[in-house]
Amino acid sequence: MKNVYLNAWESVDLEQGIDPSLSALPLFRRMTPLQKSVLLAVWSLNQRWPGTLERLQEFAAPIYFTSAYGELGAMLRVTQTIHAQQWPVSPKDFQHSVLNAALAYLAMSHQWHQPAFAISGGFTAADSSLFLATQRIAGGTELCNVLVHAGETHRNSVDGAQAEVLICSDQAWSPLSYRLAKQSWTRRDKVGPPLPHTQAARIFREEASDLTVPWLLEDKAPILHRHIETQLGQVLVTEWQKQ
Repeated sequence: MKNVYLNAWESVDLEQGIDPSLSALPLFRRMTPLQKSVLLAVWSLNQRWPGTLERLQEFAAPIYFTSAYGELGAMLRVTQTIHAQQWPVSPKDFQHSVLNAALAYLAMSHQWHQPAFAISGGFTAADSSLFLATQRIAGGTELCNVLVHAGETHRNSVDGAQAEVLICSDQAWSPLSYRLAKQSWTRRDKVGPPLPHTQAARIFREEASDLTVPWLLEDKAPILHRHIETQLGQVLVTEWQKQ
């Protein structure tokens, strides 16, 4: 198995504002907050780590887009319109109700043609997608890949969104890179006690959650020790180490 390295990362919140160069994109005004946050996250990643996007194109790096619950606002509008028989239903709402719309806008804006996958998996969506992405590198299927994770927010009656981007590969790109030291995916008996974890681990448990999404980054930095557990007993553990 190959080593796996986390080489670049970035997280954004739409509350920080949008760069004018993004607002000028022809499709931008049609995007939902979640889709805009995805575009902003990739733009911010390239500002923080110059040359990253060119490197991803060189590797033809696959893109994994994940969201715990997808575009809830858009999906509810379509459902409510159909239930109330308020015809016609807006094609725009149908367009935004599919999970891969954010991924499609991202690919179009950067003219990316590499393989792309959209995944929605509830509470463990980000960690499950990270497990998939890193295992494909460790197994030699891919040399490099991109994980984009996004979620909607609602503060002070304003619809918003957050997004984060992580770039992994089988080589360390800089002294700032982290090496994947441990990763496991196990289960425990639903009626049994929680599985043990290291003292340093950041713990996310679905049954104790306040329904917030367990993000992979915190304060724009990776959470190095993660222990995430679902109500059904699924346990994912990820540990990154500084080189």
